[in-house]
Amino acid sequence: MITHDVDEAILLADKVILMSNGPHAKIAEIVEITMPRNRTRAEMHHDPQFYRIRNHLVDFLVNRSKGYAGSDAAVLHDARHPPVVRPGLATDEPPPSDSTRPILKQVVNQ
Repeated sequence: MITHDVDEAILLADKVILMSNGPHAKIAEIVEITMPRNRTRAEMHHDPQFYRIRNHLVDFLVNRSKGYAGSDAAVLHDARHPPVVRPGLATDEPPPSDSTRPILKQVVNQ
């Protein structure tokens, strides 16, 4: 899914892929959404992780994305191995275990 709506990305995604600016855009960062499922638009803003994640995404879009467009970007950033960040977690929280992730079923059309 591609979206330009930060709240929609947090609501629907498990990961948000942030891209640099311009016609030669590259993956700059992968943000893991650590809020528990099932999120709803009406309730997700009550989770303390929501604003940490949202602020991180907006800060990238408004400020940090410009740094990936310059000629120094290749020196500062490896586009093949973008950083994976979890801004929703407080520093003393462990990362979510696989048991808290939704189990996806494979659907095969016959």
